Amino acid sequence: MIVDPALPGKWQAGEEVAYILMFEGDLNAGGKTEEHACQMLPSRLSEALPLPVLQEWAKMLWEAGIEQELIAELTTGGDGSAGFFVHLTEKIWAELFSSLLKEGKIGFL
Repeated sequence: MIVDPALPGKWQAGEEVAYILMFEGDLNAGGKTEEHACQMLPSRLSEALPLPVLQEWAKMLWEAGIEQELIAELTTGGDGSAGFFVHLTEKIWAELFSSLLKEGKIGFL
């Protein structure tokens, strides 16, 4: 059984977390689970936050999210090869985006 916040496009307003799950076969040959999850982060954040989230920000947002404890690894089993939860506190993500923009670590083209 998988809860809606774990399915892309199924997150509902008011939920405080989203999940990034990977299953056997999701990774390309030689791919790493954390890199794959990192690339999924912008689309998951875009579903939940009223802030623009560009794909090219993925790595910087992933690193900052881990550092700020907004993203953490889940214990998985069965067909799940890896999983991460993402806290969806709008205010904290907005502050993080603002900080990264000011530092020039992310930006708009």
